[in-house]
Amino acid sequence: MSSKPFAALFAGLAIAVSGVAAQEPASKVFLQFADGAQSAKVERTGTTCSMLFMSAADKTAVTVLIGRTSVTSQLYLLTTADVGVDREEFDFRRLTTEGIVTDRKAFIKKEQGPGIFEYASSLKALQLDFDDIQKTGGFLLTRPNDESAAVLVKFDGVERDRTIAAMGECLASLPSHWSLDD
Repeated sequence: MSSKPFAALFAGLAIAVSGVAAQEPASKVFLQFADGAQSAKVERTGTTCSMLFMSAADKTAVTVLIGRTSVTSQLYLLTTADVGVDREEFDFRRLTTEGIVTDRKAFIKKEQGPGIFEYASSLKALQLDFDDIQKTGGFLLTRPNDESAAVLVKFDGVERDRTIAAMGECLASLPSHWSLDD
């Protein structure tokens, strides 16, 4: 699959995520860049901050929405890897600054376009908040006891750090947002 259809899909996804996050008409972009290899967008729409980080080379993306409630706070992993079925439990691993954190969680799986799959779960179900996301350098989903196929979404590097910083600014601009402490 070439990078152009993948990039077009994610550009459309960014627009769709913004529309879903819309709770008020005001929108503010905190970061937007694309260098051909990676792209990112962090914006606030109403009372929800959204972060999209895409790697065209890996054909993967991570999107995080954080709003006032657990319903508006979601994690989306997008990839060309077709693993498992909708609502299946996966071994969910995060590469963190303290090591690998493993858990077993259910994900909603949808095909976003030909050969592009979205794996989604609420941050509450994953027991993650922004503090956890900013310490994460990658996500891995595998079927329990079967690592023959995997969803691997890298989330590292200088541009990732810029994206995390912009998401922090966005969340600081909200009067309040959902976290595990709620």
